[in-house]
Amino acid sequence: MQQFFAAKADYPDALLFFRMGDFYEL
Repeated sequence: MQQFFAAKADYPDALLFFRMGDFYEL
């Protein structure tokens, strides 16, 4: 989850893509 928050802080616009990728990974 730490990676998620880090990515959110660094790439707020890419949050959606990261989120989708995370769900697909899980």
